[in-house]
Amino acid sequence: MSTVQSSIHALELSKDSKAFHYKVGIFVAFTKDDAPCQRLINDQAQTAEQLDLIPPVVLMEKKNAFRSVVQQAYEKTTKFGAEDSVFVFDGISRLYSNVELTTLSVTIPNDELAKHKKLFRRNNGIVELTFIEEIDLGDLSSFGNEDNTQATIISNVIEMITSAHALNENNYFQIKAGRGLVSSESLDQHENRCGPGRVVVPGCIKRLVTRSDGKELKLGITIDPTKNVYYKSESLADIVIKDILGGRDNQSVRRILEEIKKENILGALAKLVHRHNGDIIKVSKFSDKPFYELEMTDKDGKQVKLYEYFQSKYPVISQVNKYLPAVEVKVKNRVRKNEDGSIPEHEPFIFNYYPMEALEILRGQQVPAPKMDPTSASTQKSINTSGPVLRKHHSFVQFVNIGLATSAKNKYLEGFKIKIEDIKLSHNLATVDKPILKIGSDIKLNIQNGKIDPLKGNMKYSEQAAIKSMTVFVSNKVRDERIIEDFIGAFKRGCQSKGIEINKINKTQYIETSNPGTLVKCLETKKHKDDTFIMLIDYKSVKSHDALKVFEQTNDILTQQVTFEVATKAPGQTNTMANIINKTNVKNGGVCVSVGFGDESMASFDLNKSKTLYIGLDLSTAIQTQIKGNVDFNSVGWTANVGKNKSQFIGDYFYQKRNVLNPFIIDADQMKVVFKSILKKWRDVNKEKGPEKVIIFRSGLNAEQFKIAFNDELKEFRALESYAAKIFGKKCAVPISIVHVNRGSNVRFFGQDDRTRVPTNVGPGSFVSHKFSHPGKVLFYAKTNPSCLGTAKMPQFCLTFDENNLTTDVLQNIVNMLSFGIDIIGAAVSLPVCTYQAIELTKRAANNIGQMNDLGLLKYDGQDFEDNKIDAISRKFNYTTKINGANRFNA
Repeated sequence: MSTVQSSIHALELSKDSKAFHYKVGIFVAFTKDDAPCQRLINDQAQTAEQLDLIPPVVLMEKKNAFRSVVQQAYEKTTKFGAEDSVFVFDGISRLYSNVELTTLSVTIPNDELAKHKKLFRRNNGIVELTFIEEIDLGDLSSFGNEDNTQATIISNVIEMITSAHALNENNYFQIKAGRGLVSSESLDQHENRCGPGRVVVPGCIKRLVTRSDGKELKLGITIDPTKNVYYKSESLADIVIKDILGGRDNQSVRRILEEIKKENILGALAKLVHRHNGDIIKVSKFSDKPFYELEMTDKDGKQVKLYEYFQSKYPVISQVNKYLPAVEVKVKNRVRKNEDGSIPEHEPFIFNYYPMEALEILRGQQVPAPKMDPTSASTQKSINTSGPVLRKHHSFVQFVNIGLATSAKNKYLEGFKIKIEDIKLSHNLATVDKPILKIGSDIKLNIQNGKIDPLKGNMKYSEQAAIKSMTVFVSNKVRDERIIEDFIGAFKRGCQSKGIEINKINKTQYIETSNPGTLVKCLETKKHKDDTFIMLIDYKSVKSHDALKVFEQTNDILTQQVTFEVATKAPGQTNTMANIINKTNVKNGGVCVSVGFGDESMASFDLNKSKTLYIGLDLSTAIQTQIKGNVDFNSVGWTANVGKNKSQFIGDYFYQKRNVLNPFIIDADQMKVVFKSILKKWRDVNKEKGPEKVIIFRSGLNAEQFKIAFNDELKEFRALESYAAKIFGKKCAVPISIVHVNRGSNVRFFGQDDRTRVPTNVGPGSFVSHKFSHPGKVLFYAKTNPSCLGTAKMPQFCLTFDENNLTTDVLQNIVNMLSFGIDIIGAAVSLPVCTYQAIELTKRAANNIGQMNDLGLLKYDGQDFEDNKIDAISRKFNYTTKINGANRFNA
């Protein structure tokens, strides 16, 4: 049996491993009206949403300051009164120690808080610990329950313990409360070239995972190395002079400002370093003169040079460059009240100016994709696609660097009685049957390495589409009509050979496509009244696809885009033209290849038997285009095998108001509407007969989010049975199973070349359940698709609720079968077709809402898009209520 190795290291907890939880309060001690007072400065009541409003690097600086204060308290009290104690602290309010602490309050004099003057001013500091609970880390029984809060608590504590050495001893930092650890040291700039003001910084994503030894549940740590482009954490003046200007600083301010762009340093956050705990500001505005020439009015009303003021008051600014402009900061103008209590007339805002020498770019700022320069983007792409040899090597390097290897003297692991193995886990590959793929009149197709035999010759599709009338629209910038004629001719011949019936192809129309609004209007005015299908040929560089999809929604006409570049080569490339025609067939209600099982024991799960209803649900939590009214909302995509033909999945999407506390939960009312619609569609295509089983694949959230969403969504999932009883009759009992599809598990798998023993990618059809599934738990990873850029990152499948008695083998076979159901390309995809299409529809919803906003279509009864109009907008623009809702294949 073949084996693979994962990025997981076994983690063992002693049976008597414990953690003592304390709530930390950090106070400023001051006197008011001769009475002692305290003010809490680490707000323990802040919600995750409130913390999300703080820029990540600002929050990190704040946490680091609080960590430093608590460490001072620890040292001042001789380890909080417990000689053998070690502790981990989240930087806000949660502290865990390995033993019970005895000294729970300490006052730190102001003269010992010099580096924290911004927090305490001239006051003393007080650190108070309040005991909360004792946690038995060695008891993992709670991990067998998906919604168990105790398992979440233990996981969070162990995550903190396994990060502590890296954060406190090994010069790593952590953004927000994520699992990512980032090194403070950047990589060599000659080997990892970046644009001005940028560097490549290594790190890793560390996650706690469950595993099994075949008898009981265990834990492991997975290490996935990262390298990302960050802003350089150096003096702003040095970055501008050396990196951006190339040492040529003796230029005009205008020329210097022309060189400072979003592709280098513009928009980054910087910290004022001329005084302790200086403010954090955004580098976005500059003076129109050199700082050296700027003047200010002193307290005596005299005009003095600003640089002289800085040099006299802040000796750290010893020399100011004569050519560099100042950084401009807009601040509120605070004025003193008059003696009668009135506020004098004043400007609401004033501008402060700081020399670039007084600013240092904050560490930990990853460069966002829209601000990438070409050199950095190329380097990042190369990093992201690194193969298994480099990734496996860097995984172990990070494992050692963050202090988890046995060679490291990690006081936190020792104190909490945790051991981690150096060697990565090995796993046996599962044996999964290939599905049965058929075309035309029962012709079987072979599968090799995840790919389907090419559909050659005159083999007809399993179900051929019929198109009443179609028109091909072409960008008027295309000058070579011969290329278009050749493409349309080859397209017509290909459709005919596959059995697609096109009743009429109208005369080709050349239209303006560069502007989305113009494109939509041209399509609406030039389409034929009886058109049911439109094809658009446009240059790849023109972003016309979103506008085309908006036209599709508003006019209820199916559309397909082909780039001019593809249309040019397609007549001479069999596979390229086949993919175009495959898409035409499925968009118009056809089925290219039917997918099913050959094993009779799997017959009830066969798509062609219409006994099991498969539903895919995906939710995107990304904040979409800000529309008038500033509505925050999510987009949800769904698909199900309720097409008029067997093996056919159709789907749709909707928008929902963002759940403030848990934005990843699907709205119950909207889900109810979707489930009823799906069941009615099933009834319409299956002659009133209800499904025998329902399997729901839920994606769009990680493991932690799924635990939170599970209880809320389970109620609506289980209500599906009552909906079925009303639609199909009271005797219709529909057992339900729920599968969580986690695409972000960060577990990597490595094969090995038998001859060279060099790490390789795992091949298509690889399923890993060994050391994950165990009695009472079905969990596995799957690699179904043949293509792989970089190192395989296999999605995780976890059966979280089951009324169908699914085994690991059965669910693995179902996932493998469904991965061949996409029907456009001749290969398996990386996910079950219901999940794959739901994700695509979620993306389409997100893209369309932005395009509709730009086109001024987000109106309902003359009103702007508002909270209470989300349902209406969904119904107006999605596909369910339209004629083509019965054919909608994917986005």
